[in-house]
Parts: sequence; structure tokens; C-alpha cells
Amino acid sequence: MVQLTIPLRRVVAIFRIDNNAENLRAYLFQSGYLKEGEQHEITPLGGGVSNDVFKVMSDRGAVVFKQALPQLRVKDDWFVEPDRANIEKDYLKLIRDLLGPKYAPRVVWEDEENYLFAMEFAPPGSEMWKAQLLRGEVDFSVAEQVAQILAVMHNRTYENEAVVQHFDNQQRFIDLRVDPYFETIARRHPELEREIRAEINRILTLRKTLVHGDYSPKNILVTPGAEQIWLLDGEVAHIGDPTFDTGFLLNHLLLKAVHMPAVSERLFEAFLRMGRSYLETISVFAPDWIEENTCRELGLLLLARVDGKSPAEYLTEADRAIIRTASTRIIREQPVRFGDLVDVLQTEVQRARQTN
Repeated sequence: MVQLTIPLRRVVAIFRIDNNAENLRAYLFQSGYLKEGEQHEITPLGGGVSNDVFKVMSDRGAVVFKQALPQLRVKDDWFVEPDRANIEKDYLKLIRDLLGPKYAPRVVWEDEENYLFAMEFAPPGSEMWKAQLLRGEVDFSVAEQVAQILAVMHNRTYENEAVVQHFDNQQRFIDLRVDPYFETIARRHPELEREIRAEINRILTLRKTLVHGDYSPKNILVTPGAEQIWLLDGEVAHIGDPTFDTGFLLNHLLLKAVHMPAVSERLFEAFLRMGRSYLETISVFAPDWIEENTCRELGLLLLARVDGKSPAEYLTEADRAIIRTASTRIIREQPVRFGDLVDVLQTEVQRARQTN
């Protein structure tokens, strides 16, 4: 059984990085991470909408420091407790313990008081899988491995007493996914509210295995030759329904298939291969149940990445129109097989192209 321990906190004055390298520099010296006079370099890495993230190079080597924001950088108001950083840190440690160093970086510093931690920097040449996909590089072997390892994670954490005890907090999932994604589209699409709320109730009912909650190409880092595939950004990790993870992952292949007509067929094929790989690997849930309920999730998730609080930034207005139509059909028609769901997307893409 996996054993999780709560580390001693390195307590310093409560502070915020506030996307400021000088603030972080002061913290690093105050906390003892850097010694007086030690040569170092601090570089901002962006952090997306939910974190301040910096690379720190010092005598200890290159690491990434990350602190969760209490208010996300999006158009709509979106407040989330920053203690999700501690969950993300513990998720990395758990995955490294369960699956090995190939799938998670080593945590090298943790400060739970300030919702901050540091992890080892990725090997040279590493790249987010999202960047590769958006360039039209669709590697089926990477796609299949990403799906397989998700199933392994679900298998190995299913009803695991220690994991359940540590990660069983559904509020993070509600704050970061259910409210901004599903509740938002229910309000913006009242004609679909009944179906959306039925799926919300379903996804919140089952609490059996560790769910990443943000298992997407932007959070999957691939090293050259796919020697390592790091599963990052587990701040939404919770005990729940595995079909949120499968839907969240597969949704991104569908979005990009609509957006990138030159490689849409390869992306649809990658979607089907990923679905098949997961279903062949999962052992603690019935594959037919996974497939049917993942299709239900995909209807909502497609619509959420157009009309939720966190729309996919690369989609054009034409893309969004196709996805709205397709997702509405999926929510209403409720296909239960991945192939049938792909047929809906392909039909709507072809109809839009013929119209234009």
C-alpha cells in the first residue's frame, strides 16, 4: 500500500511571488534555499492562468518554483483556494512512487505554509505534448502511452485507503472544473440544462479512484524520444470518477481535429487509438461503462471549452461554431461509442466546410 507522509513545513513570513522575480529572490535567501553570495539566475516561465512559475538555476542545479494563485488570470472572476499547490506537490510524489521517475519529476522543495514547491527542471529538449500536436506532429505511440498510463494510475489507486484518505476532497474539483466548466455552460445554454445537470450529478456521485482533473496535452511533458513522459499540474487531483480524466484527455484531440484540418484525420485516429488503449488497460472498471460515460463527458467538455470560463485559446470563431453544434448533438443524442462520437464531429466539420 502506498504510504503518504506530511512533511514538516518550512515556515517563513507569508508572502506572494506576485509574478515578481525579486520577491522570489528574497524568499529564496530568507528560507535558506539560496546561501548568501550564491550565484543564481531566476527566469519567469509564465505559469498559465493559475500559478506563478519560475526557473531557478543555482548550485543545486535547475529547478522550477511554483506558487498557486488565489485568483485565476481569466476574464471572469474565478477564486480558488491556493492550498491546491500542496495537493499538486503530493500528487507528483505519489505518481513518482507508484509509476516511477519516468512519469513525474522529483519534488526538491516544499513550503506548505506558502502554497509553494519546487521540482526538478525537465531534461534538455523536453516539450509539452500540446506544442507538438499544434504543429501537426501526431505520434500515435505517445498518444497510446499517455492513455495507458492514465489507466494504470486509475487501476493502482482504486479504493487505495491511503490515497483516498489524502486526496478525498471534492471541493477542488467543484471549484476548478464543475463550476467554471459545467455550471457555466448550464447557465449559458438553458436549452441543455437538464442534460448537463444530469451529467454533473453523475460525475459527482462516483468516488473510487484518483482523478488527475487536468489530464491534458498542456500538462504532459515529453522528453526527446519519449524516454520520459511527465504528468504535471495535478492541482485538481481528487478521488472521483475516472471518466472525467478520459473525457478531459480525449477532448483535446477533438478540439485540435476541428481546428487543424490538415491533420484532422490523424487526430481523429489518435483519439480512437487512445480510447482503445485505455479500455484495453483499465481493469477496475468495465470498459463499456468507461466508454459510454466518457462520451457523455465529452459532450459537456467540448461545449465548456467554447462557452465555459476557460475557453481553448487557439480556436477560431468558425471552430467554435462547429464545436457548439457538434457538442449539442452529442449531449442530446448521447452516443455510447467513441467511433459514433467521431462521426458526429466529422459530419459537422464537413457540413461547415461545404457551407463555406
